Amino acid sequence: NSEMFRSLFELIFEAVASKRFIYSFCCFFIFAQSFFAQEKITVLKQKRILFILDASGSMNEKWNGLKKWNIAVSNLSSLIDSFTRQNKDVEIGIRLLGHQFSKELNICTDTKLELPFAKSHTKKDVEMQIGKYTPKGNTPLAYALEQAEKDFQNVEQYENTIVLITDGI
Repeated sequence: NSEMFRSLFELIFEAVASKRFIYSFCCFFIFAQSFFAQEKITVLKQKRILFILDASGSMNEKWNGLKKWNIAVSNLSSLIDSFTRQNKDVEIGIRLLGHQFSKELNICTDTKLELPFAKSHTKKDVEMQIGKYTPKGNTPLAYALEQAEKDFQNVEQYENTIVLITDGI
């Protein structure tokens, strides 16, 4: 590339000397623009949202007279409904934590991807699928986040987002 630049500059210098400057400068400018112009390619990535929903025993407690679990599932299904209405191409997945084993067993690996990524999840699907679980176990939050990383395959092709829904206990 530096050899080519030297040759171009020598050509311009000679052109100036021989009073062909304007013509040569225009040719150089057009060439330089095409040579230096970097084509900006915007790659639109598929969007994926993974909801991690706390289904540990503390979600059985009431808040403002309602079970935290019911509030969380209702809000989650409404949120997913909003996302899918706004963007039909967004893929939604749901991972639960603390829902498979009782708290007494003290299982710290209680998490599972219950709804794999898909564009077709509806509010009703979420309420039916996730609503069948009941909160009962511990809160393996760190472990669930580690496992969530494995849920995202082909990372280069996607814009991935995690939304954590928990009562923080």
